[in-house]
Amino acid sequence: MMAHHFHVIDPEASDGVRSAVFEIPEATKPKIDVATKGPAPLLRAVGPVSLVCRVPEIVRVAERGDVGALLSLLQGGESPDAADDFGLTALHVAAKKGHAAVVGHLLEARADVNRRASGLRGETPAFYACKYGRAAVLCLLLRHGADPDLATTDGRVPSQLAREKGHHEVEAILLSVLRWSV
Repeated sequence: MMAHHFHVIDPEASDGVRSAVFEIPEATKPKIDVATKGPAPLLRAVGPVSLVCRVPEIVRVAERGDVGALLSLLQGGESPDAADDFGLTALHVAAKKGHAAVVGHLLEARADVNRRASGLRGETPAFYACKYGRAAVLCLLLRHGADPDLATTDGRVPSQLAREKGHHEVEAILLSVLRWSV
């Protein structure tokens, strides 16, 4: 069996995406059945499953917070803006996990601080920092030009999310930045 790492669309997850590792036999060809009962269609594997979602190694190491592996990949020419099939970059996942050292190295490598996750709702790394209460990461992103007022496709801005999630320190940082930019 081979381990496959990918992101799964999951409406029950707080951001609609869940990371997963699946053990899948290499030589299988599953049959996929679509169940239409219930509030949303459900894909159900009948037999062994084969799922394909490209997650670049740089995104994986950023999610783990592995600075050494990240630096090795960047020095080897890996783009800091490589994205998975949902548009999540290393900067998105490092911001979500609160890996400030990884975020710092990605920003030094000129990762796009306002890159939107194209396969989701257009979330930026700052959006994830706000959602998960990562104040130190948010400060790094803002110092490198993150737009604190960039809205998602559904019209939500980072300060709204920080307020909803009760991340008062993050909300205060955003409000002070927004006040100074007026």
